[in-house]
Amino acid sequence: MKLFSIFILHIVFWAVCSTSAHGQVVESVLLNDARGGKTDLMYRMPSLRASAPGLSVLPFHTGYYYNSDRSWGPNMGPVWLGKGYSQSLSGGLRLNTKYLDIQVRPVLLSSENRYFTQAKDFNRYTDPEIFIYDHIEGDIDAPLRIDDQAFSKLYGGDTWAKLKFWKLAGGVSSESLWWGPSKRGSLLLSNNAPGIWHATIHTTSPINLYIMDVETQMLAGFLEPSESLQDYRRDYRVIFNGLNMSFAPAFDKNLKIGLIRTFILNENDILTNRGYLPLFQPFLKNSLSLRSDGTTNDPDDQRASVYFSWAFPRANFHFYGELARDDHNADLRDLYLHPNHMRAFTIGAQKRWSNSQGLWSYTAEVTNLESTNTRVVRFGQTFYTHTRVERGYTHYGQYLGSHYGQGGAGFFSSLFRTKGNWTSGLLFERVARNKEFYRRLKYHRKDSQPEIEFVFGAQTWYRGNRVDVGFEMNVVATQNRFALGLRPEGGTGRNNYHPRNLNLQLTIAYRPDWRILR
Repeated sequence: MKLFSIFILHIVFWAVCSTSAHGQVVESVLLNDARGGKTDLMYRMPSLRASAPGLSVLPFHTGYYYNSDRSWGPNMGPVWLGKGYSQSLSGGLRLNTKYLDIQVRPVLLSSENRYFTQAKDFNRYTDPEIFIYDHIEGDIDAPLRIDDQAFSKLYGGDTWAKLKFWKLAGGVSSESLWWGPSKRGSLLLSNNAPGIWHATIHTTSPINLYIMDVETQMLAGFLEPSESLQDYRRDYRVIFNGLNMSFAPAFDKNLKIGLIRTFILNENDILTNRGYLPLFQPFLKNSLSLRSDGTTNDPDDQRASVYFSWAFPRANFHFYGELARDDHNADLRDLYLHPNHMRAFTIGAQKRWSNSQGLWSYTAEVTNLESTNTRVVRFGQTFYTHTRVERGYTHYGQYLGSHYGQGGAGFFSSLFRTKGNWTSGLLFERVARNKEFYRRLKYHRKDSQPEIEFVFGAQTWYRGNRVDVGFEMNVVATQNRFALGLRPEGGTGRNNYHPRNLNLQLTIAYRPDWRILR
């Protein structure tokens, strides 16, 4: 963190003191430098998508993927990349009129999903008090392998049907949403998991209130379990409610400040909760009315965040951050005594510049979801888990927010260059996986080491008039996988396990640009 703080100060100084060549502002370059993550200066809500009126054929997209050692592939939406070969195919139609917007673009996924080494039983532990349910697969439906065999599955993808009026739209959708300014791993809603089938109402363009512009979205939908979940938690669905509001003050429209709030609730508990849409209840528990049992403890799980996104066009610099909390504070005293209890944060920056070699973009981002030292004096789960909703903050077994997962933390950086029709770049990522499990294990076995994952990646793609072709290669090197070596049946355990994974991705997109009806 100290090194990154020095880096942030350096890049801020560089951004403020420098502009692009000849004092001109570099044109906006849509660099997909987070592999399915952010490409603009603001969160990706439906209001930012535009389409010409009429009936059109959407681009056809196919992807071919390979993992040599285990499942890996963050921010891929419905495309789960298991071990072995996987393939995705998508395409469709869109009808856009003055008052109606209908798009059908499903995604077909096929995956070999081969077996790979993973923690499956208690044999890997050296102490009977360490339980796999509590620290690996318990309290959250986030398996390392979402099914026990090869599979093919059809997802809704970016499909919706909405009515439009003025600057508002509402309807049903399964599209992947990205809430928050992060470019690699949004804390509360990203495209790391498949899109949720949901009912929604949102703005289609900023609403001017004189002192500020406002954009917002509210949605309600259902979260589905993974195929690997075989216990009682599979017998019900989890209800998801979410609200995102963004404000751009009139004195600087390049500054955006936002608020996100989400609730998840077991379907079976909805009649005992405070209504079907709890998004507008107070943030402090002592402000809630008492329930029939004399407490304010609802059977839901709340998360909330505040974020900012500040762009400096003359310097081609973007600075952003997000701070999130899990669950209510009891009262104001609890808030100021333990402001960091069950918190997560992201902070990042991006610099763009141009020279004779092309247009460049450098991004650096830190995300932390580890529990803080307040766990010493008070009970708490990890950021994506809660005793009230035992499946956790996942959809089809994948995290709705950051792919770092419960108790994780990481640093991401990328450097990309665009010249002509070609874009190429490098990325680096360091992720500490499930630090909560490591701390518990460290208490019982002193020589345990944290699980650290290093990602070294290279990407290149070509944008033609009708065809785009992209290739990506990632080397994923993990130290101390599962924080401890596995113990084979009847054998002796290993003190460490350092697997390596090669991830290859080839994507091809064809844009027919056919306008069937204008």
